[in-house]
Amino acid sequence: MDLLDSILTSMDKTATQRAAASSKQEREERARLQRQKKAEQEALVKWRAQTEDQMQRFTEDEARKKLIFPPLPKHYRQVLHEIAESHELASHSFGKEEELPGRYSVVFKKDVAPSPDEISVIASQVGEGTTEIDLEQILENSKAEAEERKAELERKKVELAKRKSAAKDTPTSPLPSAASPQKNYRDAGAYARVLQGSNSLFVLNTQKRDRRTIEEIQKDMKTIKRPRTEGEEGDEREEAKDEEEHQDREDGAGDE
Repeated sequence: MDLLDSILTSMDKTATQRAAASSKQEREERARLQRQKKAEQEALVKWRAQTEDQMQRFTEDEARKKLIFPPLPKHYRQVLHEIAESHELASHSFGKEEELPGRYSVVFKKDVAPSPDEISVIASQVGEGTTEIDLEQILENSKAEAEERKAELERKKVELAKRKSAAKDTPTSPLPSAASPQKNYRDAGAYARVLQGSNSLFVLNTQKRDRRTIEEIQKDMKTIKRPRTEGEEGDEREEAKDEEEHQDREDGAGDE
């Protein structure tokens, strides 16, 4: 029993020591985080005071038109924009958060603040690998490039308007109209010959029985496909007349 008690007591002491050590580590970690947070707050307060002074000197210097800040964390940039607004200055950030070196912040005096077109030009050119010297050059050229882009856009609008006007003024050729069927045609062949000049294809609905032979139908089809001479047109008119007279005689015989 003495040995068992000794083992159990030893195990209890070990568990207690581990719990105490873990609790101590947690307290130390919390203390470290608190010190870090306090240091960051103090650094931000100090940086804000320095930036306030820098902005004030920039406002008083008539020769300077812009002030470039290196890439900063997001909460620093928010403070910078607040300070710029309090000094009646314009401020913008350029670049992408996820790309190095990050987002630059630029403060402008309002009389030389970039237009929306210039801001668009600057934003499109600032990216990964852009240095402060590159940014200076981009800012210098932004106005001229924005004006060039605007002029190009106006040229495209004028060209598009001209094309629309030209398309509107161009007369369109009317579609060929189909000839209306006439009551005095006795069969489909005579009516098809009348429609020879039309570009449309018609399916004829007639109550008259087509009494032509296969040879006559083939002849009519050939006539439709090729141009006719004046003599052929006269022959066809005579044939149509003969067919009408023949049909009338048959109809009369049937009535008797």
